[in-house]
Amino acid sequence: MEICYKRNLNQSYMFITSDPAYSGYQIHMCRQNHIHNLLQFEPVVSEGETQFRYEITGKRSLDHVLESSDFAIDMFAKMLETLLGICQEIRPYLLEEEGILLDPESIYLENGTKKFYFTYCPGRQEPVTEGFRKLMEYLLAKIKMNRWFLHLMRHIRNQQKKDFLWVKS
Repeated sequence: MEICYKRNLNQSYMFITSDPAYSGYQIHMCRQNHIHNLLQFEPVVSEGETQFRYEITGKRSLDHVLESSDFAIDMFAKMLETLLGICQEIRPYLLEEEGILLDPESIYLENGTKKFYFTYCPGRQEPVTEGFRKLMEYLLAKIKMNRWFLHLMRHIRNQQKKDFLWVKS
């Protein structure tokens, strides 16, 4: 998976080069149903290669947010709440949680509303628990912490080891 960015006069885009084994069903479901807090995308085929184009105008990636400002505990809670809501909302459409990218460069915060947006990449197969573990490790290194937050992170990590957080119903 490769990510690149392009801008024109008024808009910014993120392009993700797809794995050839992507699912047409997942693309159809994402495009036909508005799923809150998922970046909308368009498949683009060029020179035999499929890319997904995500419009990111007016949004900053999580890695840029963390470089330029403090990421407070309330923002962290809002991000997790948004992620949980997306996981619940995609189930009726039979979309896999593994398609949600949990890399800091693919999670966006809208400038005006401070809403989080996540990227869904059809055909993605990394287990969500692994992506979540990597994200938590990244955030632990970046976030201004207090005792309560450290306790919460230890609890999440212990629960994740038991696969408690992501049990599919």
